Amino acid sequence: MFDKLISMLKIKEKIPFDASVFNDPFALRIEWTPLASGGANFKTHNLVQTSVNRMEFKTGTFMKVFSGIFFFFGLTFATLIPFVILRQPEVNYWIMILPVSFGSVFAVIGYFIYRTAACPRVFDKSSGFYWKGREEPNQMINPEYQKYTKLNDIHALQIISEHVRGNKSSYTSYELNLIMKDKSRINIVDHGNIVALRSDAVILSQFINIPVWDATEVRSS
Repeated sequence: MFDKLISMLKIKEKIPFDASVFNDPFALRIEWTPLASGGANFKTHNLVQTSVNRMEFKTGTFMKVFSGIFFFFGLTFATLIPFVILRQPEVNYWIMILPVSFGSVFAVIGYFIYRTAACPRVFDKSSGFYWKGREEPNQMINPEYQKYTKLNDIHALQIISEHVRGNKSSYTSYELNLIMKDKSRINIVDHGNIVALRSDAVILSQFINIPVWDATEVRSS
């Protein structure tokens, strides 16, 4: 009896609101805390239907611009300043190390920001899988590293919020997660546009026929 009571108290501590509003006992057994730390304060991805049986989250325009600023600033800094230095009458080649190194770091950061964001998040009813990556499940060589999951193993979609604090400002980021039948969760996207996130969640839920559990619309008790 005491073990059951302790277990119930632990579950309640993990749920910051009354999850019974979703009319599913399973909602009381999963985590409702943020899965992906941080997150952007702008819309990073768009849900796009690429075929009758496939939907993908693709990189949004602002995310492309954001990563592009890093990349092109770094590239310009690493090439333009050394070019100016080389045109001087007396050239100290050691001086070029700083701008080249500094610019290269920014360019690499921009490249990896874009490459990470541009990694496809695919829901494919033809194959029956969801995966994050540029290779489809049947194209992955080593089955031990296949990062995909069966659509039939998804129980619901979860929307939760996270208050992100920075040095000079703070904002709210919103996660769209998959809730699996084994109680695990998989993050799909994490950004600051709740209206777009809710809209995408509804469309996706209708596409794969699962409910949306939106914690941001439920008041804490």
